[in-house]
Amino acid sequence: MSRPVASEREIVIERVFDAPRELVYNAWTDPEQLAKWWGPEGVTAITSEHNFTIGGSWVYTMGPEGRNEGGVLMTSVFREIVPLERITTDDHMGDTGGHPRPEDVTVTAIFEDHGEKTKLTLRILHASAEDRRINEEDIKIQFGWGASFDSFDKYLAKIA
Repeated sequence: MSRPVASEREIVIERVFDAPRELVYNAWTDPEQLAKWWGPEGVTAITSEHNFTIGGSWVYTMGPEGRNEGGVLMTSVFREIVPLERITTDDHMGDTGGHPRPEDVTVTAIFEDHGEKTKLTLRILHASAEDRRINEEDIKIQFGWGASFDSFDKYLAKIA
């Protein structure tokens, strides 16, 4: 996973997966497949809503071993969907009690052919440079995406 230089409000994460773009895109967008790999090992995402349309939402709880208790409630609203190329969401993180946290971001996932593989670029845009700094120093960026991509890599290897 590489970290190219981004703007003062943006974190960019890139990773190349050993699978064709259509397979990677479908595993990223299908809620049944998402449940098999989304999140770091030992954390499970339980989807309560997945409406993959512009303006639709993906609402899920990430918690230890599939439990909602102690988990984090996530809501992603789909702003842009370009099949097999790009998905942009406005993401909000709250706790399972519904209490908002100041961690709203806009995430763009870009899927590109990389020979027989797929390059996935995440562009995570924050409201301010300070929010970006706090988020980048937090373990969820350092550990969360890297561990999630490791899980995704393992899942793609099984289905490829």
